[in-house]
Amino acid sequence: MKLPQTQSEKTRILLKESRSYPGGEALRTRLLLECDEGEAVFFVEALYLGESACVRVGSDPETALGFFLRALDGEVTPVSLKDVLEDFFYEQKNVKKSLYISENP
Repeated sequence: MKLPQTQSEKTRILLKESRSYPGGEALRTRLLLECDEGEAVFFVEALYLGESACVRVGSDPETALGFFLRALDGEVTPVSLKDVLEDFFYEQKNVKKSLYISENP
């Protein structure tokens, strides 16, 4: 029997994780999925030097993957994660063409 989940019991599923080593220290970037009342919600998390930050990216998988790839490309740290997310969504609003993700990222 499945019981209703409370906020503290919600589970995030790790979809993808990448590691890089700027300055010789491990920077982990994760793409996570959480089901919230039947809706899939994506998050991107950055962990570096004992700090972590996690941002909600939304329910669109293409947008979530696009931001995850942007975070990887720029080696985004927990300190800069929210700022990069704001820039990403600002750019998405101002770009005429929709975000294109290749079939073989």
